[in-house]
Amino acid sequence: MYQAIAVTVSVLVHMQKCEEATNEHTNVADLQALCDLVNLAKGTYATPDTTEINQETLNEIEIINISVADPKWRSALATEPKNKKKDSADCKPPGDKEICKPYYERWENHNIALAADKEGEQYPKIETAKLKTALGRSTSIMISGLTERAAAIREQYNAQAAQHKGATSADVITQLTLAAAGPEAQRASTTACTITLTSNRATDCTLPKGTSAVCETLLCICALDSTKDKSLCGTVASPDNRREAWGESSKSGKWNAIDSVSSAQNKQVVSAHLIRQRLQAALN
Repeated sequence: MYQAIAVTVSVLVHMQKCEEATNEHTNVADLQALCDLVNLAKGTYATPDTTEINQETLNEIEIINISVADPKWRSALATEPKNKKKDSADCKPPGDKEICKPYYERWENHNIALAADKEGEQYPKIETAKLKTALGRSTSIMISGLTERAAAIREQYNAQAAQHKGATSADVITQLTLAAAGPEAQRASTTACTITLTSNRATDCTLPKGTSAVCETLLCICALDSTKDKSLCGTVASPDNRREAWGESSKSGKWNAIDSVSSAQNKQVVSAHLIRQRLQAALN
């Protein structure tokens, strides 16, 4: 999943910046940035809008495009419903000619709408002579290009929307939780950091180690042990009473201190925009 991969990239950056820190409060800013990532797993998920852009949305620009089309070409289009090509003998049974295609019927529907607007109250009435001028033709070409671009945008948007259909908040929050708290984490919970520590901090925190979850990175940059006595991430995340030897047995206490900082922050509605925003902040 994109979220988990992107979070891992961010973690790598912070590991490179922070693993050698030894001074008091050196990593407080990084604590904040990584806590913001952890808290993505605790928020509520804003289900993306997967409503597709329908054809009707493009009708207005397509009608304008027909109105400035080459007059000779346009003259072949029906101006009344009874004359539509799809109802002609050429398209019964449906043939493979252009005039039998669905898009040709749409063009004719647009032309019928233009013909019905006799006074030009809805759409501009442009004289044929003006359309044949250099300015008229360049304008027609420009509008045709805009219409094509609008159709491409609609197609691209609908394709992307389709990728999100069926996705649930559980899918997203689960992925964010795994990225934050490790492979055994319970959905939306960072109470436990579920990576496994050895008895050697250097082994656990030297790249490429230390990046399997954000919580592991936070332990590496914030936790105290029997050799580190500086409050690397402040006195709450790096308290004096957590100077036990590095290892699995002391992991929970060290993580609880760090997670208390993250848990004190307000939870937000998670969206793709918020995820990108926090990743960008973490990578800066």
